[in-house]
Amino acid sequence: MTGKKWQVLLLFCFSCSLCACGGMPQKASQAAPAKEVTTGSAAQTQNNIPTVYYSKKLTPESIKKVYAKAGQDITGKVAIKFHRDDKYTETPQGVALLKALQESIPNSTLVETTFGGGQKEATEMQARFKGQGLDFCKIDVLNADGAVTWPIKGGRLLKEAKVAKNLANYDSLVVYAPFRGDAYPGYGAALTNIGVGLQDGKGLVHGPTLNKEPDFFERMAEAGKAVTDHFGSHLTYVTALNGVVASCDGVDKSEPVTLGVLASKDIVAVDRAALDIVFAQKQYQGHDLTKKTGTLLGLYQLEFMHKLGMGSLQYRLVDVDAQ
Repeated sequence: MTGKKWQVLLLFCFSCSLCACGGMPQKASQAAPAKEVTTGSAAQTQNNIPTVYYSKKLTPESIKKVYAKAGQDITGKVAIKFHRDDKYTETPQGVALLKALQESIPNSTLVETTFGGGQKEATEMQARFKGQGLDFCKIDVLNADGAVTWPIKGGRLLKEAKVAKNLANYDSLVVYAPFRGDAYPGYGAALTNIGVGLQDGKGLVHGPTLNKEPDFFERMAEAGKAVTDHFGSHLTYVTALNGVVASCDGVDKSEPVTLGVLASKDIVAVDRAALDIVFAQKQYQGHDLTKKTGTLLGLYQLEFMHKLGMGSLQYRLVDVDAQ
């Protein structure tokens, strides 16, 4: 991967919702030019270009390895936000991967939110986790007691976010996300896990135009910015490229591929690197879905996050397996 340009192929998902498939929004942003990606020093940034650490392996050991490189400034009481899903975190492999990450972070707690909030859903969720084997440490359902309001600097559609209340009890945040196909945001990864997954209820972010306008992408980024501004440097992102398909993982019948794990302190860089790695794969080049509009809107996520000052569209990819 040294000295090579990864072309972000704007392909991806056009018919998947959070749980089912639906139509795509009708607007898309202008595609940004591909950025040069090179390996670099082990520093988090060099010449203002952030580092994304990468292992082509997806094992408990590789997750620990990339986190050890990117986990600077994760101190105090640590929340590990994971994405619950029976394909990713609630399988024996998924449990083992998440357990390895949690055990490598002192004073850490797994955290998640319910869709609607409240104690009843929180109790049901805890029972689900226990049944899936996610019982190796405490899990905090962050919005069991409602929300706290955090400001959004520079927000156009949202001026404040209703963040799950218990998140305010933590000093640092580690975002552990699977990279997946999702029609509404074009893809799901780090931003989805905070811009939707850390809010109290999803209605404020989803809004009335979820399937019609890119306003949803802007609201999701703005809500995510409230979280990134709150934690500042006390944030790290770990993204698993686990069982990836070119399209919506609810409808795509192509053979899934596992491409390893990424970690960074820059949310835009780590999401961009995930897109680049996935769509550099031979089986996705020339895929019919390259003619669809889903990933145009996925790139819209990245462009809008960058405009909000959340991170960089450029990055240096460091292969930790070579070190």
